[in-house]
Amino acid sequence: MLKLKNIIYNLILAASFYILMFGQNELSVSVKIFNAGLDSLNAGSNESAVKLFSEAISMDSQFSEAYNKRGDAYFRLVNYEKALADFNKSIELSLKNASAFNNRARTYYQLKQFDRAAEDFNKAIEIDPANAGYYYNRAIFYTETGDKEKALSDFSKAIATNPGSPVAYMGRAELLFSLNEFDLAIKDLDQTLRISSEYYDALKLRGVIYHKMGKNKEAISDYSKVLKKFSNDEQTLFNRSAVYLDIEDFSASLTDLNKLIGLNPRSKGALFNRAIVFSQMNNFDKALSDYNSVIDLDSNDIDALNNRANIYFETGKFEIAIIDLSKVLNVVKDSYEIYATRGNAYFNIGKNEDAINDYDSSLKIKSDNPQVIFNRGKTYKRIGKLELAKKDYEQFVKFAEKDESISQFIPQVKQEISNIEKQIKR
Repeated sequence: MLKLKNIIYNLILAASFYILMFGQNELSVSVKIFNAGLDSLNAGSNESAVKLFSEAISMDSQFSEAYNKRGDAYFRLVNYEKALADFNKSIELSLKNASAFNNRARTYYQLKQFDRAAEDFNKAIEIDPANAGYYYNRAIFYTETGDKEKALSDFSKAIATNPGSPVAYMGRAELLFSLNEFDLAIKDLDQTLRISSEYYDALKLRGVIYHKMGKNKEAISDYSKVLKKFSNDEQTLFNRSAVYLDIEDFSASLTDLNKLIGLNPRSKGALFNRAIVFSQMNNFDKALSDYNSVIDLDSNDIDALNNRANIYFETGKFEIAIIDLSKVLNVVKDSYEIYATRGNAYFNIGKNEDAINDYDSSLKIKSDNPQVIFNRGKTYKRIGKLELAKKDYEQFVKFAEKDESISQFIPQVKQEISNIEKQIKR
């Protein structure tokens, strides 16, 4: 989500020069100090800015914009109560100070006083309807409070007011992306990049959208442009590696993940995805090592436990697989696949009753699973419950007659049924 407190439109931040004449071209002392405060504010030295603006106010208690800017400094220091007091004073001294209304709106938002925030955003725009930044900030407010239709409208007004700035295009693109309007989001990101070709956040987002649209070549191109400039950008390395994984370029995916893990050895996502890559490359020892690392970081990571169990199962370590699958089922109690897999593991180590119990649990969740029905029938046959085995095999055949993917097994299963019938007659 967009963070209102961190996104302040560039136009809002533009320094306001107040020249008070008392001779011909000479600035008053309070304004000189105020301007020094602006320099500190724009340099990110917020505590210094507070001191300078306070000094200016001590010389001129009617200095509305000094209160406004000191409030801005307090806002950046996350001292919202003092910020609010200063914005109130600024507005009291100058009822037409649109910037103060805009800043107070941002503060009310942080204090979760949303109705007051909306009123002040509206007032700022009423006073200065030509300021694109105020539409942008209100769009962010509407986005955060869930009124996405109004947010889209305000982003569009910001663009219409200042079509040469990429920020509103980017904001609208992010909102369109959240609405799954991928084509429209791409158009806005294209325009963002036409205005500013090195707007790397736009490249990152466009890469994400291209990946979701299945345009993997374009996604890789955008991510690569970002990484050419910022070679250690962890999120972009992860995102590009995910595209490579999807297109089964395991070597390229592994290269990105190795670099990312070198930068951040505790990255769960990177370790998890590298384990998947190693599994796809049949390097199960390394895959297990990475899953172990993920689980060391988070012992309740269900996906890692499940995937590790699957490797243990595939490599014949059924008892260990059962331990992991049982941990998963303690949390995820409605997964027919996991019950079925654990049932298969029990079957492979001869724990037939446990296997049947798991097959039963799986079929309670999803009754039309012919593979589980067949496996349960096979287990019943093993323990001599021939009538139940025959019933499951017959049910499997009914499914198979309607499913071409398993129809080739019908003759084999019918033969099993025939054999069981002969055994029952003996």
